[in-house]
Amino acid sequence: RTDQNNIIDVNGVNAPDGLVGPHREKEGSAYAIREIYSPVKIDLKVLSADFNGEIEVENRYHFTNINQCRFKWELIDFKGQEDRNNGYVVIKQGIATAPSIAPVAKGKLRIGLPQDWKNNDALALTAYDPAGNEVYRWVWKVKSNTALFAKSLDRKPANNLGVVNTEGDTTLTMKASGISVTLSKKSGKLIQLANETSAALAFNNGPILVSGNATFTGLKSYKDGDAYVVESSYTGDMKTVKWKMNFGPLGELNHINSTKKRTLLFYFGLPKSDAPQQFAMPKENILTN
Repeated sequence: RTDQNNIIDVNGVNAPDGLVGPHREKEGSAYAIREIYSPVKIDLKVLSADFNGEIEVENRYHFTNINQCRFKWELIDFKGQEDRNNGYVVIKQGIATAPSIAPVAKGKLRIGLPQDWKNNDALALTAYDPAGNEVYRWVWKVKSNTALFAKSLDRKPANNLGVVNTEGDTTLTMKASGISVTLSKKSGKLIQLANETSAALAFNNGPILVSGNATFTGLKSYKDGDAYVVESSYTGDMKTVKWKMNFGPLGELNHINSTKKRTLLFYFGLPKSDAPQQFAMPKENILTN
């Protein structure tokens, strides 16, 4: 607003929302519009088990044959947890011969994929118009969600020491694969959750009962195969909280024993509605309307 020193006036939560945000950044709807109104229309949603590289294409141009366009295919692998940057790596790529499809007609596009194409994570196809501008880019998963998730967990440990347990006077820390969990020996609460490849997470000071009472009585730790377990004991409505750090990328809060299973709730670093002063995170870092 030029009448207010050129500020961006989004009027709280009442700002109009559309193709771009307040800083002119593209939102999801921008890409939805691009796909819906693309002159090169492909309705393929998933790759079938017997996919042979043939894709049905609808030409929504009124005066342009599809053979005036260009198609590029890519076999890609998604980056793993060890990679500092998100995204993917192009393993193989090529140009698909654009078929002759008259305006407002349908035809087949054939992609000459290598025999081992199913070893990759996904297939991408990009269409370019006669002027060389990108029309749209489609991406289909080659592997199942289960396989892709399993791959994301297949992280090589930073060392062969397994889970390293370190005890101080007041704290106990479990660490594996660059991830560390620090618990208080005085309260049993989580003090810090950190990752060597990122900033420390503002996730701490819990678990705490939202309803009911619990008094911390002690903490014990022990090995469980390749994992390490820390178990906090309480009296009251919460009996035990068991933390488990695996020799891999994941740690877990895997067991809570309580007497009020239906009404028991926990919070980590969040305020209770009746006690807004109880912030584990600095209050100035909490965004509210």
